[in-house]
Amino acid sequence: MAIFGYQFVIFFSILLIGSINKKARIAVTAFWIIWTIIMVYMPWLAALQIGTILFALYILQNFKK
Repeated sequence: MAIFGYQFVIFFSILLIGSINKKARIAVTAFWIIWTIIMVYMPWLAALQIGTILFALYILQNFKK
């Protein structure tokens, strides 16, 4: 369950902070990608988190208009 909690936090932090402006979106996305690369040692979990990040960006870019 903790894995899904992290994905939830990642997803909604990108949506909420990224909706402020483009610089905030870039900053929060860069933070989560760097954090994932440094802190996650399991390839499947890193892939899941990168996928969550990309999905949140996709949602933000397509529905913010």
